[in-house]
Amino acid sequence: MAGLELNRHLQKELKFWKAKGPTLRHGWINEDKSVHAPLRERYSVTYELILGLEKTRYTPALNTAIEFRGFWRSLPQLNDGFSEFIGECDKLIRDLRTSF
Repeated sequence: MAGLELNRHLQKELKFWKAKGPTLRHGWINEDKSVHAPLRERYSVTYELILGLEKTRYTPALNTAIEFRGFWRSLPQLNDGFSEFIGECDKLIRDLRTSF
């Protein structure tokens, strides 16, 4: 049940980033250095969802993870400097593929 909810939340995050990502500039993560910078917090939530899905091994999340990774890689301003994020997406996809 937790995996289902995590996947739903990741799908919502994907919609958010698809709308917001193209409008961002390189270095957007450092533009607002306040403790509760909205985009930083959103990024952290997204990252934690990916980690949560790794733990639950909820295989129906595979398509969401593949779509998310592909989208994130498609925009230079998102892909720039976020190798850890992409690495976790890669790990999630590998884990979910081996769970079938």
